[in-house]
Order: sequence, then structure tokens, then C-alpha cells
Amino acid sequence: YHMPGNTGSHLFESLRRNNATKTTPILFMSGEADPEHILNEVSDSAGARFLPKPVKLDEFRKTIREMLAGSQEA
Repeated sequence: YHMPGNTGSHLFESLRRNNATKTTPILFMSGEADPEHILNEVSDSAGARFLPKPVKLDEFRKTIREMLAGSQEA
């Protein structure tokens, strides 16, 4: 959510407004102590998921597989 010159939220909104990327699966990862606002935004958005940092490799792989399987069904 904290990126140089931008925020994850702004990037997310831009991707969702663009016809070419509006259905692209998005994975948020953050080390925020309280990611409540991220979780709320992600839970309201189809194709978006959230993993807290530090990310466990097996959980990351599982999430990516689920997201890719879901995007192929759409």
C-alpha cells in the first residue's frame, strides 16, 4: 500500500477502471500492522486477494494457483 509516488489503492483503482485490466487477478501483500482497510477493499472486489507479510511460500503458491484457476473460469 506504500509505494514510491503511488499507493496500492490508487494502482488497484486504476487497474479496475481500465478495460484491458479490469478482470486481472490482483494479489495485495502488506506488512501493515493493521491491514483492516486493505482487507475491506479486497473482500469487496472480485479477483483480488490479500496475504500478510512475511508471506509463507506454500501459502503464496496456493493463493496464486487459486487465483489463476479462478481467472480461467471467468
